[in-house]
Amino acid sequence: MITEHGFWLRNNESITCISTLGPVGSSSEAAALHMEILLGRKLKIHLFSSFELASAYTENHTDCALLVANAYRDSDYFYMNPKTTLMGSFFFSPPHYFICSRSKDELKRKLENKKRISIVTHNAPASRLNDVISSMQNNGYEFSEDKIEVHYTEATSKGAQDVSNGLYDCCLSNEIAAKHSNLEIISLPLIIEMTWVVFVKTNINLKEHKQCLLSAVQL
Repeated sequence: MITEHGFWLRNNESITCISTLGPVGSSSEAAALHMEILLGRKLKIHLFSSFELASAYTENHTDCALLVANAYRDSDYFYMNPKTTLMGSFFFSPPHYFICSRSKDELKRKLENKKRISIVTHNAPASRLNDVISSMQNNGYEFSEDKIEVHYTEATSKGAQDVSNGLYDCCLSNEIAAKHSNLEIISLPLIIEMTWVVFVKTNINLKEHKQCLLSAVQL
């Protein structure tokens, strides 16, 4: 078991890949790349449109670890899922989050004309959305609360893609996803500290669990 550098992981020699939330540019992908550094070896990263789909992949592949943000609102599902077993956890602060748009000038024109502004965000950082909006007031972005429509997405990088495709005016997204989707950053950064949890298919640690139960009975 590795227990240094702020993380712990059970025996992981059989792990060759990671399944987690996509698309490319997601904070989960960044965390998976960080996990590679912690393990000291290259792993194949599979990106899915939801953590649940990523879990389904791990449930059918003994060599693939599931990586989930502990801040995910439905993370209890993975802890309780009999098909997956907790393998470890580590601290990783994802890339800074910003409110982004396709064009600063275009957004300012809509604000000046009192147009309704749509903002897409993931549920996890949504509680900080007003704080980030407030940080923009001094830069000429005067948002009216009754003119804001908030939409939700499974991943901040998916929100960035949707803004790039013109589905929404703005997104709360990390800087990697913003760059990948050619968006302009228009707010101060939102810095989030987060723990990430790793799960594996249950039968990988079945023997270990039996040994723990036997020890408990003997006590």
